[in-house]
Amino acid sequence: MTPYVLEPETMYIMVVRQSVSILGFPDEWQYDQGDATYPRGYRVAQEGTDEPWDTYLDDDHIFAIFGTPPAPWPSPEPPIRNWAILDIQQTITATGYKIAVITNVPCHLYMMWTNKEPNKHKIVGLRRGDLALRETRYCFVDWNKNEQEEAGDTLTHTFYKEPWPVCETRWFTFKGDVDTLLTASAGPIFKKHRVQPPTTQDFYPDSRPGVTSFDGFSYAGRTYLTWAQLRARPADYMSDGGARLYVTVIGSSREDKWWEIDRSIALFDTSVIPIGSTILSATLKLYLSCPYCQLPGFAINIYSSDPLSNTEISIPDHLSLGATPFSTKLELTEVFNERWESFPFNAAGLAAIVPGGITKLGFREANFDAPNITPPWPGSGQTYVGIWSAETFPYHPATLTVTWKPS
Repeated sequence: MTPYVLEPETMYIMVVRQSVSILGFPDEWQYDQGDATYPRGYRVAQEGTDEPWDTYLDDDHIFAIFGTPPAPWPSPEPPIRNWAILDIQQTITATGYKIAVITNVPCHLYMMWTNKEPNKHKIVGLRRGDLALRETRYCFVDWNKNEQEEAGDTLTHTFYKEPWPVCETRWFTFKGDVDTLLTASAGPIFKKHRVQPPTTQDFYPDSRPGVTSFDGFSYAGRTYLTWAQLRARPADYMSDGGARLYVTVIGSSREDKWWEIDRSIALFDTSVIPIGSTILSATLKLYLSCPYCQLPGFAINIYSSDPLSNTEISIPDHLSLGATPFSTKLELTEVFNERWESFPFNAAGLAAIVPGGITKLGFREANFDAPNITPPWPGSGQTYVGIWSAETFPYHPATLTVTWKPS
């Protein structure tokens, strides 16, 4: 049995019961009635099941079970003095990197680093009697030493490498202590190139006259047409110089006839984004209002456009808008006053951003116009969304915010 260590200033009670089925072969329990060799205690015993319990106050006693002696306590494990890297993580900061190293045992690490490529050479090695240049060695020509941020031995080791110039390559490895004693363990040599951090910039359409871009709207109708006729009709009017853009659908008093449909276009000069860059995110913010939201189930969303010119709107542009949504649609369920609405771009929207060129977007009704679904005839009701144009710059123009990283 495993020895049990008695705690000081603690009372213990040992209860022993013998099974009735083996009364013919009683176990023997030995206790000491002599001098106070063991801590003071007393015995309470019962001679039989129906007998009273007797208390023996003068017994100094200890019980022991006779049989195989207990196994010896195992020797304590030797302290682990070697460490190994399990993981290395990085976080981009404004001027460099935060590097976190995870090890298998607590230790205290030091980063040895250089921006000069280590020399690689071979030294003589003896293998099966053959002496030759075969052992590869790396030598840091000029190195710096940084201690981890945390005090003492830890499992996570943090290093802030700032400033780290853009496009600079560094090589680094690690040495470490365990209980303040240097160990023989060492990390591999890591190579890290600091790329240019992601860039975020806002883009706006040009106000009139457009230099590289524009925004404007157009409408078709102003006569009694079926939904299919109205949706496919070229523009009857267009403008790129007003303070508002429009997404509008108007019914009529004639059954199953519609009066007007408006769409808008906005171009953004994104040529400052280097060709080949990866677009990480994009969001279009529109300042808009819906003074008439009378048609049930109508919404607005962002789509592609393909105007004939990059600097002014034309009649054919009305039919150039695409049908693939670039964001989550805004449901037009109730009247609302002027407010900003954000449209985060999905994968299709991100693919529409043109590095080194012009990004061309359009705004149209999302539940019926874009997917070519005939809506319920609303009578003379209408849904009318006004969007503030580039003419309101710098206060409320359409704002395209793009984040990208160079290739």
